[in-house]
Amino acid sequence: MSANLSKSLIVPEYKNGKVSAYIPDPMSGAAQAYPSYQIDVQAIIDSLFPGQGRIAAPNACALHGNDLFIACSSPNAQCVLKLADYLHLGREASAKAFVFTLDGNDYVGMAFDAANLLYVAEGNFGDNQIVQYSGTGGGYPGAATAGQDNYSTRIVLGNAGKTSYFANLVFDAAGNLWASDYQNHRVVVFTPTAAGWQWRELSNLSGPIPVANSTAALSAPSGFLFAQPEGLDFDAAGNLWVANNNDGSGGVKNGKTSLVRLSPALQAALLSQAPGSSHTPPLASANNSFFIYQLPNLNNNAGAQPQLGGLQIDRALGRLYVNEEAGLNGRAYDIATLAGIGTTTAGNDLSVTSTNPGNGGLVLVSSHAAVLYIRDAPGDSGAEPDVSTTRPWETGEIWPRQIADGGLVQQDLAPGQPAVLYARVINRGLTPSDGSEVLRSYWVRASTGLAVPGNWNGASPGNGGMINAQVPIPVIAAGGSALVPTNWPNPPTPASAADSDTHYCLLAHITQPGAAAFAGFPGSDLMSDVLALRSVAWRNIHIIAPNTIQKMGRFPTLGVVRVQNTSTREISTQLEFEILDGHRRAARHEGAQLLLEPHGRLLEQLAGAHHALEAPYPGIYQLRDPKRGLPQLRLAPGETQSLTLSYVLEKAVKGFAIRVTQYALEGETRTIIGGQTFVFGEVAGFTSLPAVQPAAASPVIAPFDAYTLSYRSGHPTLAARIYCWSGARRVGTIDFQNEGAPLPANFYDGGNGGWGVYLFHPLSRFEDVLRILDSERPLHLYFTPDTLDAGIISSAAQAVGRSV
Repeated sequence: MSANLSKSLIVPEYKNGKVSAYIPDPMSGAAQAYPSYQIDVQAIIDSLFPGQGRIAAPNACALHGNDLFIACSSPNAQCVLKLADYLHLGREASAKAFVFTLDGNDYVGMAFDAANLLYVAEGNFGDNQIVQYSGTGGGYPGAATAGQDNYSTRIVLGNAGKTSYFANLVFDAAGNLWASDYQNHRVVVFTPTAAGWQWRELSNLSGPIPVANSTAALSAPSGFLFAQPEGLDFDAAGNLWVANNNDGSGGVKNGKTSLVRLSPALQAALLSQAPGSSHTPPLASANNSFFIYQLPNLNNNAGAQPQLGGLQIDRALGRLYVNEEAGLNGRAYDIATLAGIGTTTAGNDLSVTSTNPGNGGLVLVSSHAAVLYIRDAPGDSGAEPDVSTTRPWETGEIWPRQIADGGLVQQDLAPGQPAVLYARVINRGLTPSDGSEVLRSYWVRASTGLAVPGNWNGASPGNGGMINAQVPIPVIAAGGSALVPTNWPNPPTPASAADSDTHYCLLAHITQPGAAAFAGFPGSDLMSDVLALRSVAWRNIHIIAPNTIQKMGRFPTLGVVRVQNTSTREISTQLEFEILDGHRRAARHEGAQLLLEPHGRLLEQLAGAHHALEAPYPGIYQLRDPKRGLPQLRLAPGETQSLTLSYVLEKAVKGFAIRVTQYALEGETRTIIGGQTFVFGEVAGFTSLPAVQPAAASPVIAPFDAYTLSYRSGHPTLAARIYCWSGARRVGTIDFQNEGAPLPANFYDGGNGGWGVYLFHPLSRFEDVLRILDSERPLHLYFTPDTLDAGIISSAAQAVGRSV
């Protein structure tokens, strides 16, 4: 059992060259690594100083609004880095990371004041000072100057009269800056005045000093009040907490490592002293104006002493988190029960990674940092713009059901009958959402090119409109998701349309109550808008009477393809057709015919396209090469043309899909405008749950090209390898690796957890699996057993120690 985490935590790893983020596990509350917010500081240093061999050593972190500042302390890469909008972008913020300052050396603790000024402990190990910087709000300066100083002004506050090594900094409510001095075993307060900064020191007190512990094994008097103090933070009552590292440097060492609480009264007594003076609290004030809480050694008090670094307090809950360098992890304590802790350590050990050496100036995420989104595709991490797909109209994260049954896949709807639209909303941020957001949904008749607002706003009755203006989105934990149902009281009736088309589009938009329609959309082109905004998702659906098949002459009709030009100029366009099988792969249906019946001016344009078409039936054309499709169609500004689509099969299949993609052509350049995807029967990711396909009989990884992944919430059993079998013979293994180190895969049984995000993507290479695994918090794999042979199921179960 490990300690729970009440809020997300950002932890620097000095020796590992990175900064890691942790969120509370939604089931257990334990600290859970959150890869989408992990920062590879070494990669940033390499990009800013290419070819120089500089070693990243992040020592402390600080948040300023949504921006993350990282203090680096290695001998040849000493700087403060800024990652703008980190709380929203996560690791994508690394792309525009830049140096804020490199004028100093050995940067350690940082703090911001109410005027947005940054204060940094900098200098050399064993000899540093406090420095103030302005210009913290500046954005990315561009690649040419990203590796240079980017602050505005620099003012030295000094070292408070001694050769010092200040470790961590924190401001009180009155604007006084408090600093821990690791080298001199003191706490210093800097006070701003009209004449400049003044300092006072709370000097060390020698013991024996009575402690606050009630457990006998931890109640022996302490030798010193301070022993290499590092971490600092205030609790809700205004007490200043100090974390002693207690590594023995300078001959100062306590029998037990301790946390120290300095009361507001003691702080006031220090501030009442003359500037530049020292105040030592009297021994008699122990357990009155200051309190010492001794901590057990590692391994239930039987191992080495802990060495404490950075400290943060959740003031709302009265919970204290501290970096622990000897055990290479963290510890968490409830302030209210700290005096009564025992010698058992497991319940207070925090599952984060720290390093020794390393100050570990961690930061608790207290500001609102939820980031809600709907996936456009399985690999969509919520970054803007989304580069995981070029076909965003195929999202699996919004889908209709005829009734509110919680079904996880799309159903074809009955015309005019009430239905329910589900959307899976994910919080990729570091804090829970606050429940203020709403989901707004729309429908229109499908087209390969769609505009905003177009018909989404109901301007053309019968062709589109709003489904619901605002459905509340519940509070979603960091890294969690929620299914949001929207009642659709009156879906359209295709028979009322001139062409009786059954194909429609849905749009879901995460927004604020009362916001204007399409608020925040960057333009009128829907394709571009959906890819640009994590808050918007788009999907094609069918509305068709049960057991009814429309006819194109004597052939069953899939629907109508509408080719549209939403721009203000004439365009040349191409339609590309892809035929997908039930596993969402390129289909090979022997003897099948893809037939088109063009209408209006499109019929005239296609009449001479003998290189692309043949006409097996009057007025009906067959594509010679679906991939090449229909090239060089001319569309006037605002023009829409249509064709009816049919797919004739010689043998029945369980399911298939036809994907139609419209391109704008300009010279040698093709740009996707949009598309329509027609789905019939059981197709993985569209109308059925994803299925894992058995591997080919080969010992190499390459044949595993149809694995589909999903995750559930629950209690994990870890595994690093999956064994894959074909019949009675093992044909390969899958090892999960991340940057050369094993990446555990979390397998979950059914439990009571709800489904998380499905990844339906038919992966072409196993490296794509790694990319997806690394794009989010650790994914939990779930293999749908109805398509697996018994060997694969049993071997996967053996690997994880439970049923799959």
